Amino acid sequence: MISDVAKDHIKNISLLVSLVLASAKIKSITIQEKEKEYNIRPQIHLLLRANTGSLKSTILNEVYRLLRNNGFQNVVKLDEITRPGLVGTIDRNMQYVMGAAWMYRNGIILFDEFRFKRKAEDWIAFLKLLEDQEYGRKIGSLSINKEEHDGDLYLKVESGEIRVKTRFAAIVATMKRFETASSDYFKAFINRCIPYEYNFTIQEIKEILRGGNLLKLKEFSVEENIYIDRNKYYKILDFTEENIPKDIVGQENFARAVNDIVRVYAIVKKFDKDLFKKIINWKTDAYSRIGIAIRGGG
Repeated sequence: MISDVAKDHIKNISLLVSLVLASAKIKSITIQEKEKEYNIRPQIHLLLRANTGSLKSTILNEVYRLLRNNGFQNVVKLDEITRPGLVGTIDRNMQYVMGAAWMYRNGIILFDEFRFKRKAEDWIAFLKLLEDQEYGRKIGSLSINKEEHDGDLYLKVESGEIRVKTRFAAIVATMKRFETASSDYFKAFINRCIPYEYNFTIQEIKEILRGGNLLKLKEFSVEENIYIDRNKYYKILDFTEENIPKDIVGQENFARAVNDIVRVYAIVKKFDKDLFKKIINWKTDAYSRIGIAIRGGG
């Protein structure tokens, strides 16, 4: 029998995955401040953390299957990623070899069993593409010029330099415990995601594997270009301030928690206090536990 806790996990994961999928359809979110307007990244990134054998790959495979079966082809599942794999590179014939960030623009990239021991340049490219959705890379070799445009997105290859502006939503699955990670790159990664941690018992896994679809996805209707007026934005600012911890964890997560709530609000189209509180708690709880075991606190 599946416990109420496991049912809540399945419900939460289903909702978060549904939000990620909806966010992939949005091209811009514009926020009105007191004296100016500015854009934030529209896409939501989700990190699923669970122990080995907790159906992380099953969840990603189901997302992939459901999307492909419903006609959404712009999705890929990757086991490993490097800077050339994301941004692209130049081969010995001076031809550009396309990276995943451009190939799956306006799409979804699923990272299965993501590993966090990687080179600094891989982290920098990954983090910049997640947040800024732009990246430039100079390769010390000549190249055949190439330029592609897709609306406001572009790929430019010239004189050995690759520049890409893209959009993609990411779902990352890992067994890495927050307590055993300590790098600034990992902290920055958690900061850019909605992290969700879960575990199932053997009996619960058995019951889940007996059933049909693990996820119950909800389809949200979203506009491509969304405008958040000053009043709505200020309401989200005030709510986040009221509910986030008043310590260094809250301080370092405040701005990105606000932006994640803006993205979710743009999709659900209502001020869902319970959901917004959960997002704040998931983000700050994961962030607060980073490196505890290494520092001797657990």
